[in-house]
Amino acid sequence: MLYPSDILPKKQLYIILILCSIIIFSVSIDTLIKAKDIELYRKWKDDIKSRNISSVDTSLEGYISNNLVSLFSKIVVPLFLSLNTYFAYTRTRINSLFIIVWSMLILASIIDTFLELSIYSVFYYIKIVSYIILLFTILSLIRLKEKNNKGGG
Repeated sequence: MLYPSDILPKKQLYIILILCSIIIFSVSIDTLIKAKDIELYRKWKDDIKSRNISSVDTSLEGYISNNLVSLFSKIVVPLFLSLNTYFAYTRTRINSLFIIVWSMLILASIIDTFLELSIYSVFYYIKIVSYIILLFTILSLIRLKEKNNKGGG
């Protein structure tokens, strides 16, 4: 049986989808900038050579491939969160497992983004702020469920 507390409110749906879109857009633009900047490529190539890492392809194609792999690994969490949230709104409902799992994944993404240390990129700060707001939005669903359960749901 579905209780009213299990239904994802439309406001939280839109907040989560917008924040995930902002994160995906920020990561994409940041990757585009990195992939198109020849100076960043040269710096990356020199860094790889100075570390004596022979297993990494230091060609331009290898650099772009590395950036694309990085792009896909960074958008996995917001992409699947937005899809799961949409399906939770339309077909299924939210539960404690939804909140706990996505909170942990978002927390891991915050730590991963923070450890990038791209302090000169505005997109770095946009991602961190968006992830933090996203975490608080997901955690607010716990209070919403408890409030609705106490209110007779």
